[in-house]
Amino acid sequence: MLLERLLPTLIAMGLLGCASEITVISNVPTPLIAPMPYHVAVIIDNDLQGFQYNENIDGQANWSITVGPAAADLVRNIFIGLFEEVIFINSQEDSVDLNQIDLIVYPRLSRFEFDAPIRGNDIFAESWLQFTITAFDTSGNNTGEALVTGYGRSEIFRDREGSVNEATQSALRNAGVNIIATLPTSLKL
Repeated sequence: MLLERLLPTLIAMGLLGCASEITVISNVPTPLIAPMPYHVAVIIDNDLQGFQYNENIDGQANWSITVGPAAADLVRNIFIGLFEEVIFINSQEDSVDLNQIDLIVYPRLSRFEFDAPIRGNDIFAESWLQFTITAFDTSGNNTGEALVTGYGRSEIFRDREGSVNEATQSALRNAGVNIIATLPTSLKL
C-alpha cells in the first residue's frame, strides 16, 4: 500500500534525473595574429546569443545545451583579433556609420550535434557545430559566405554533462581556428 502511494513520486524523481542541462562555458582567447586592414561591423543577434539545442534521446535523457553565449563570445574574440577595427551590432537594422566600415559580417550558428554515450565501449563525448558566416558590403550586397565547422571530443571521466561541455568548448575552439584560416578567402577579402 505504501509502495503504491510512493510509486508515482519515485517515477517522477527518476524522470527528473534524466534531464541534462548544460550551459557551455566560453574559453576562446583573442588570437594573436596580424589583423586584416578592415573596419567591420559584426552582427551578434538574438538567434546566436540565445542558441540552445534541445533533444530527447530515447533511453538516455532530455538534453538542453545552451551554446549561444559561448558562441557569441567566440565570435567576439576571434573577430577582434582578425580585423583592425570591429564594432558589434544586434541586427542589420542597427544604425552604423557606413563611412566608417568596409564590411558587415553576419555569423550564425547553423548546426549543432553531439553524442554522449551511456553504455558500451565508447568512452568519448563528441560535439560538432557549423557556423554560416555571410559578408555584406556597405550597400547591402552579399560579398561571400563561408561554412565553418568545429569538432571536439572529450573522454568521459566524471560525468556525461561535463564531458559534453568540454567537447563543445573544444568544437568552438576548433571553429575559431577554422574561421581564422578560411574566412579571408571565403569572403573574398
